[in-house]
Amino acid sequence: NYKTLENAYSDYDVMAVLNDAFFITQQPVLMLEHKFGIDGTCFGTTIKANWESAKEEILGGKGKKKQFEKVVIAAGTTFKIISSFAVTHTPTSSETIYLKPVLEQIVHLYEMVKLLTADAGYLSRENCEAIGNKEIVARIFPKKGITYSGPDAWREMIYSFTYDTQKWLRQYHTRSIIETVNSTLKRTMPSPLKKRLIVRKATEIVARICVYNLRQLVYLKYTKGIDPGMKLIPTIRPVILDYLTH
Repeated sequence: NYKTLENAYSDYDVMAVLNDAFFITQQPVLMLEHKFGIDGTCFGTTIKANWESAKEEILGGKGKKKQFEKVVIAAGTTFKIISSFAVTHTPTSSETIYLKPVLEQIVHLYEMVKLLTADAGYLSRENCEAIGNKEIVARIFPKKGITYSGPDAWREMIYSFTYDTQKWLRQYHTRSIIETVNSTLKRTMPSPLKKRLIVRKATEIVARICVYNLRQLVYLKYTKGIDPGMKLIPTIRPVILDYLTH
């Protein structure tokens, strides 16, 4: 009955199965995807709420925060498979602090990560250093008033922006793919989150991401010839349950 299904959303065995399903949907592109984008989006918890309409009020401290759940999502910009995510504490939480754990998950899974792009909301010397330490090119849009001083990855990014702006922007604007992924994810499943408890809402978000990845794999089968049933050598998968419990 419905209550059985509802209780399953907070069952750790169910969460573990979804955790595995999430990583299995990435296996066909693990060796093929090298470039990634990261961005945050909000899922409504009521049909009356629309993030684009309510965003200004909520960020200004006037809106109802409980109407939304915010998720920081990373996806490959070549095949549009969601590769990592983190559920934030509140819809107004800074997305900057979630870049490092999301990046760690990507690097753990993917064979060769070459580029990570993000908008100005993720700009910090610490984030650039974290990306550079993994030997990944960082392309985070700079803000007014920044200086060249900082770690090597920071200086490389700012110097490249200054002296080869067009190439820098071509790399950076692959970030628009992650906005497409977020939009597709929400348009494919437009209904608001149905669960009320925090853990159950987070589990529902994981289930939606798995559905999105499965749909995308079917699309890739017919457009790119990628085999959705491809089996790779098993690896130790990072546990995402910590991200689901705030």
